[in-house]
Amino acid sequence: MLAKLRPNLTNGGSDYYNNGNYEKALKFFGMFVDVVNEPIFEENQVVKQDTLIPLISCYATLAANSLKDNKAILKYGAIGKNHKDEGYRALMCLAEVYGNKETGDSAKWLETIKEGSEKFPKQEYFVGNIMDYYIQKGKLDDALNQINSLIAKNETPYFLYVKGIILYEKKQYDAAIAEFNKIIAKNAELVAEAYSKLGDCYFFPAQTIVEENSKLAIGDAKYTANEAKIKDLYLKAKPLYEKAKQLKPDNKQLWGNYLLNIYWKLNKAEYEALEKELGY
Repeated sequence: MLAKLRPNLTNGGSDYYNNGNYEKALKFFGMFVDVVNEPIFEENQVVKQDTLIPLISCYATLAANSLKDNKAILKYGAIGKNHKDEGYRALMCLAEVYGNKETGDSAKWLETIKEGSEKFPKQEYFVGNIMDYYIQKGKLDDALNQINSLIAKNETPYFLYVKGIILYEKKQYDAAIAEFNKIIAKNAELVAEAYSKLGDCYFFPAQTIVEENSKLAIGDAKYTANEAKIKDLYLKAKPLYEKAKQLKPDNKQLWGNYLLNIYWKLNKAEYEALEKELGY
């Protein structure tokens, strides 16, 4: 009888969750999962092997996440992460708990992010986090190997974008440019971002030369040669940032200060117009 009534717990939990009563939702979802360990169901293999347990554990994890109940997130997330379709939700919640700067566990966070990227490679949350980690730690070759593995299975604009950024960080600008151009050719998502990063592949090498020139006398022959290189790189970056601006005029982070620097060097009238547009 109790086994037959048990599914009602999921209905109640769903109603409470949809109405924003996460405390009651957690109670009902949690009860559905927890009762399988009660002595009354010890011999009931149907209940113990219920394939809904990982899914309902996901829902319990989400309810616990809304309540910021870390203990419940860890408890139900450990079960919910095993659901083949929805497990990524539980892993995300677990990662947020482990990633807390004050109470988290950096080793567990990395383990969870890696697990998520392996089990759910289409979820950008895990791929983005693991790549950020590798880049921050200077493990660019590890990052490149992993993103190449993902691209071999599923070449998405996002994966190409991540690969382009890694190559850019390695200062392999020609290779990075090739990846960003693939995104543009697909004409899908991240096109504006690809144009912006293409601009970066010329703009930031120019900044290295600008820094070098700041230490040279204006009359130095190398200074003059460097100025020509800077201008050439700026001229290459300029239309790329302008294209990013055209595609995403509200996203000034993609083009704003870069174009301002370029216009200052190349065209004072354009500089003044953009400065006014940006509200400086």
